[in-house]
Amino acid sequence: MKVLVSAVACDPRGGSENFVGWQAVSALALDHDVWVVTSARHRESFEAVRKAGEIPPNVHVQYHGEFRPWHPNRLLARIQDWREFLRWSSTLLPFARELHRELQFDVSHHVTYSTWRVPSPLGHLEMPFVWGPVGGAGSMPRRFYSTLSPGGMTFEAVRSAAAMGRYSSSLKACARSAAHIFASCAQTQGILQKMRRSESGVSVLSPGFFFPKQFAKFPGDHTLSRDRGKLQLFAGGNIIGSKGCALALQALAIAKREGLQFCYTIAGGGPEEPYLRRLAGGLGLSEVQFIGPLRGEDYLRALREAHIFLLPSFRENIGLTMLEAMLSGAVPVVLNRSAPGESVTEECGFKIEVNTVQQVIQDFAAAILRLDQDRELLQRMSAAAMARVREKFSEAHYRSCVGRVYRELAATHQPSDRRAKVLPTP
Repeated sequence: MKVLVSAVACDPRGGSENFVGWQAVSALALDHDVWVVTSARHRESFEAVRKAGEIPPNVHVQYHGEFRPWHPNRLLARIQDWREFLRWSSTLLPFARELHRELQFDVSHHVTYSTWRVPSPLGHLEMPFVWGPVGGAGSMPRRFYSTLSPGGMTFEAVRSAAAMGRYSSSLKACARSAAHIFASCAQTQGILQKMRRSESGVSVLSPGFFFPKQFAKFPGDHTLSRDRGKLQLFAGGNIIGSKGCALALQALAIAKREGLQFCYTIAGGGPEEPYLRRLAGGLGLSEVQFIGPLRGEDYLRALREAHIFLLPSFRENIGLTMLEAMLSGAVPVVLNRSAPGESVTEECGFKIEVNTVQQVIQDFAAAILRLDQDRELLQRMSAAAMARVREKFSEAHYRSCVGRVYRELAATHQPSDRRAKVLPTP
């Protein structure tokens, strides 16, 4: 089939949403001819990868929209990112319509940004439209705002107010025009079914998955001794308020008073980091180290050295760093919310229920202490975590789910006469 993919974030050498976009394109290209419309921000990266011969010949990249250099302030850059996405989406339809007129696609598919909060215009084209996987249903309860910095608190309050957007006519129209919607978790699935006024045509599929060559980077034979020595804990990504790191620090302070010897590495940085540094200092946690983003072998080494992945995030569409940590043998200790809550089982990790602030802190401390004191349990959960990701988050599973939907759409939609013309990549 000829597939038109909308992916504002799509970079063969990028991380986070850019990684998700390129993973989706790479998987779809194994079975279909793919035209991906992405931000012009990624042109330089794509051209470098193309020159290296690392882009399949049936992947055609089209650039759309304008961009400005990132603001040096991480919080303002995050707001800039969303405003850029909104502009990109609002001007995409004429561009996509012209591509469809020239090439006559079989199906359109929006993959990034992977949020239900911004409607895709692709449903207005005369072909079946697939939306997702999209997420974004998770939220941070107001009773937890007290654990955030002033900036983090403001951002969460604004985001919570914006959740009323689920009732907008444009979002309803997008949900109802889609031939199929993939939701990243059951919570998001429920919201989309309400907007769609139907339980049919909405299924759960994780946007995060791994190819065999990526699995090979994680050999699955964790050699770090787990029967002695201090506990190694790891968290990574864009450290914003909803990641819940303040809760993790307070839990570690309790565990330290109980005799825990540990090192907690927080990698990636973000707008909440200055506040967390002050909090760690006030709690007397010299064992916490904040480091910048890790890449390549440095990142893989940090994951291999970790006993526990500790990140009490209130919302995650994927939890990609968590999945990679699990592949490396780290046991996840997370909140029972959004994608992590659905990805982690009792056999491979701890899922902490969300009731009160103090309860969450105490339960995280108890889980950490239990794993430290019972290294045999730690070892069993480590093996189960690696097996869980390899079984449930493979490229083959993603292709199977999407391919089944594509085939169903092809069987019910009769395209008009097509005389394809390949457009050169700008």
